[in-house]
Amino acid sequence: MSHCLWCGDFVTSNLTWSNVFRLDVDHGFCEWCERQLEPLDAAQSLCRQCGRDLSQLPETFHEKGVCQDCLRWEASDWKGVLDNNRSLYHYNEFLRDVMARYKFRGDALLSEAFRTPFRRAFRRYFKNFCVVPIPLSKERMFERCFNQSERLAALTGGTVVSALERPLHTEKQSKRTRSERLAIQRPFQLVDKATSGVIGKHILLVDDIYTTGTTLRQAAAAVREAQPNKVCALTLARG
Repeated sequence: MSHCLWCGDFVTSNLTWSNVFRLDVDHGFCEWCERQLEPLDAAQSLCRQCGRDLSQLPETFHEKGVCQDCLRWEASDWKGVLDNNRSLYHYNEFLRDVMARYKFRGDALLSEAFRTPFRRAFRRYFKNFCVVPIPLSKERMFERCFNQSERLAALTGGTVVSALERPLHTEKQSKRTRSERLAIQRPFQLVDKATSGVIGKHILLVDDIYTTGTTLRQAAAAVREAQPNKVCALTLARG
């Protein structure tokens, strides 16, 4: 028996033969909190590129399994920069509150509540990919004391390489529009000593939230300078 990482209530689990030998099963949330999450893998159809739930969009906003937002990306200079993204959950009100406490109020332990779904998604879609977390600037790291994406990357159980750095400190991305984010020139760059770890590899970028896709594509563009075979992304939530 343990405590829910969100509400503090007791968490109990039924002992069954199916989970006795499952070392990757944990129970970070209680049953009530778990029900507040909206897993995207429960959706009938997802965008093949960004993982968005197409059932929540009018039919005119997607074509052949790809949403209009991704179609615009692929019709721009960013074509092919990011192969695809998969997100675990809808960015609903409950998860928004969880992320606020996780990112902005320093509750780093909350990431452990997602260990099982994150690892399962990694094994299902990105097994043997080299994991690269989205970095923070030094100023943002000092402010938060931890990088939320690094903690999520560690949950995958894969090989994590800190191949990127963010030398430019900017306003929080959540406060910027897509065009304002794109106006920032080269916010990421390769770390020289880590370049050999991504050359010719399948790369998985890890971040907390996919909102416009700008941050991930800017990071993917920097990684592609090392000529990886593929660049995908895994995020906790799809905004």
